Amino acid sequence: RHELLIPMETGYPKEFRERFVAKPLKYRYSGDGKVYTPVLVRNAVEYEHFRKIYPSEAFYYQEYLEGGDSIYLLYYFGKDGSVFNLTQRNLAQLDNGGSMVLSGLCKEKLPIAEVFSDLMSGLGFTGFIMIEIRIIEDRCYVIEANPRFWGPAQLFVDAGYNLFEAFLSDWGFINKYPDRTVDSDAFYYWSGGIIQEKARGGKVEVYTDDRAIVDDPPEDIRKYDLYKRDDTIRIWRSESA
Repeated sequence: RHELLIPMETGYPKEFRERFVAKPLKYRYSGDGKVYTPVLVRNAVEYEHFRKIYPSEAFYYQEYLEGGDSIYLLYYFGKDGSVFNLTQRNLAQLDNGGSMVLSGLCKEKLPIAEVFSDLMSGLGFTGFIMIEIRIIEDRCYVIEANPRFWGPAQLFVDAGYNLFEAFLSDWGFINKYPDRTVDSDAFYYWSGGIIQEKARGGKVEVYTDDRAIVDDPPEDIRKYDLYKRDDTIRIWRSESA
């Protein structure tokens, strides 16, 4: 209704012809009680694995969008109509749609961010929502929307735009909304995730032409390492061993 672009639905292919994404129709499939997550099917081997392991009727199917910029829009819509939002540009992700391991903040404003701000406010939505988009040749495709904050929550904390404070204030635990000043130079970096992925033979998908920024990040990124902090250094040492 709002003329937003989404990946084209394809139907379940009877044989592998081109890459596609299988997305669960429900969080928990009633047929076997299992919880499924999206599955990327990128070749004949992955297709055969999907066909043998997963019930096809538990999913719907979309085209696999390649390239472009991977963006997460994060909002908190307050009960009083306040809107807080940040835009995360993803730089590296674990294989098969896994966790983000390197992200930064978009320094420029994206018009699509205002579209969703107006849309969700108009619907009377309150609380957190994270919207994933892919920008390919200036076209914005909506991938999914989840009613929660994004996984790299440490990014908005390190950026000084603490959306946890908006949530806690809305529910009466504290008496202030977060400062709207943002350190746009902040990064989210999880070196342990990269190390563990490589140790199990997986790969890290990179959304930047500068692969060195992932393979050998500069100090202005390394200083944001997720667990290399006073209160979590033991986790960092364990993951990095």
